[in-house]
Amino acid sequence: MMMRSIRFALTLTLAAGSVAGTSICAAVENAATTADTIYINGKVLTVDAGDSTAEAVAVRDGRVQAVGHRGDIEALAGPGTRVVDLQGKTLIPGFVDAHSHFLATGAAEAFSVDLSSAPVGTVKNIDEIVARLKRKAESTPKGEWILGYGYDDTLVTEKRHPTRADLDRVSTDHPIFIRHVSGHFAVANSKALELAQITRNTPNPQGGEFRRDAATGELNGVLEETTALAAVAARIPTLSREKNLEAIRKATEIYTAKGVTTAQDGALGDPKLLGMLQEAAAQGQLRIRLVLWPTAPVAKALIDGKLEFHPPDPQLLRIGATKIFDDGSIQGYTGYLSEPYHVHAPGKDHTYRGYPTMPRDQLAALVLEQHKAGRQIAIHGNGDAAIDDILFAFSEAQKAFPRADARHIIVHAQTARDDQLARMKALGVIPSFFVLHTYYWGDRHRDVFLGPQRTMRISPAESARKLGLRFTIHTDTPVVPMDPLRLMWSAVNRISSSGKVIGAAERISPTLALRAVTARGLRHPVSQPAGRPRTDQGYPSARDHRGREDHLLTVKGMARPVLLTPAARGHRTFLCEFWRIASKRPCHSKAFAMTPTSTQAMRVQGSAKLNSVLRSSPLRLPIHCSPVPITRSASSRLARSMSLIRSSNVARVMKRWT
Repeated sequence: MMMRSIRFALTLTLAAGSVAGTSICAAVENAATTADTIYINGKVLTVDAGDSTAEAVAVRDGRVQAVGHRGDIEALAGPGTRVVDLQGKTLIPGFVDAHSHFLATGAAEAFSVDLSSAPVGTVKNIDEIVARLKRKAESTPKGEWILGYGYDDTLVTEKRHPTRADLDRVSTDHPIFIRHVSGHFAVANSKALELAQITRNTPNPQGGEFRRDAATGELNGVLEETTALAAVAARIPTLSREKNLEAIRKATEIYTAKGVTTAQDGALGDPKLLGMLQEAAAQGQLRIRLVLWPTAPVAKALIDGKLEFHPPDPQLLRIGATKIFDDGSIQGYTGYLSEPYHVHAPGKDHTYRGYPTMPRDQLAALVLEQHKAGRQIAIHGNGDAAIDDILFAFSEAQKAFPRADARHIIVHAQTARDDQLARMKALGVIPSFFVLHTYYWGDRHRDVFLGPQRTMRISPAESARKLGLRFTIHTDTPVVPMDPLRLMWSAVNRISSSGKVIGAAERISPTLALRAVTARGLRHPVSQPAGRPRTDQGYPSARDHRGREDHLLTVKGMARPVLLTPAARGHRTFLCEFWRIASKRPCHSKAFAMTPTSTQAMRVQGSAKLNSVLRSSPLRLPIHCSPVPITRSASSRLARSMSLIRSSNVARVMKRWT
């Protein structure tokens, strides 16, 4: 029986490894080298096209040396090799965050008051919101801002948003700004509105509203949608360097504790943060791979050369898609639907169906500008009417400037219809489903916002699968907590917080759920940084990523073939070791890094035995050699940054996963 000895700079979370960065020549020359660590007696889920499994893994010099059968891997052990007995645990890829807000998550956790109701928190009414903010005010110097996040008007006893009068009960000396759980609403007290110079005579911004008292016309403090929020949020002092670094540390702690190895900041609107993040990366303060989605103004500044972005390690920090918003939140009645809401929105008539952030033609012009510049585009769209506009904009851009693999994204795609899924496939668009809505808002979608029929097919992942449409799933943290296991559980089971099934027909298998939070998440990034391509610094192009999940190194002639599937070249990874059953015993893991490899394909030389196997194998990917070794400091920095997941509900999440 043969074993593949493959040496490549690790990314692997053991399975989403990078064959694109595989060095077969180095593997041949070092096939007999003693491993530093071997992992045995477990099940390695490779998440390749065939969902193949392996029994053991060998690691040397921070790289995967071999993956295969236990006996073959144990043969690589020497006197100094550390042997990790997985005791029946399953090794899976590190989780890839398809969409969230990394910096906002860290800042909220570190510096804001948590106002969440069940099942996330414990707030029951507006008086409790006021009480929590008062405690914060008591320890905050007069005149400084007090921030809160996570309140939900549909879960407090009063069934309404707090108002500026409620927040004035907290303080009139402190400006106060609290965000709704959806991120699409906020409430400001009188002091904050005064600083923002917003009065009853201030006109509403496009795509938003400064809500007013129906009887008096006075501002009630509720800010609806991102343009209205921005008018007040712009007055909040930016975080200091020290606080930004604290937010990065806090977010990294939250994400890595849940096994996330590639994070995303899904709407970076402050250009100053680009410089801060580059500085943090250069100083070793950024300890998780981070993909930035700049908003359209920031992306345009990059395209025009008004902003510079040259991270010290493009595999650690890089620019992803341009983020655009086209509607709001369905649970906030601002998602743009083709049919009216199930229960009429307060103050609206029976025909109300939400609204777009901007007119269709304006959206199409904005998309065309970014698409023409070679940018990948990710557009927030919850309602099906918004999705219609988004698909129109993508289609018009492709007609004007065709691109073979633009790989644009619709973020959330919550109420996508079957005809829209078919159009997405035709256009090569990736929907990223916020399937956790089934758990956190499923009951309210059914009874209040959408009604039973539309609710049963929100986040239609199984319909997408049947069409052959690639999709991802995400948490949108801090909207809900970062928890990939709960995310997978929701995609598999679609059970609401009350225990009711929300659309059994849209359930997907645990295997597909795992793929949606690992390998498929790595297909999201395609665009080069705004401006000229920087392939010399490892930014992936469409060609780099084309068909990535099919880039398999298959070795035939084995009784039980083992396959490796590539993750994106250079992804930092995390070796997630899960107990099959609940266990409080600590796991063992090692984190690694991968640096860019040569793009020059080289012939395999050396072992005639291995050459014979390779010649008879379908090498469906050019093999790249000459990996650049990682430095000791980079390796240790990454090792410190990663932490293990221990989960007591793996069996529930993977109930059909055997």
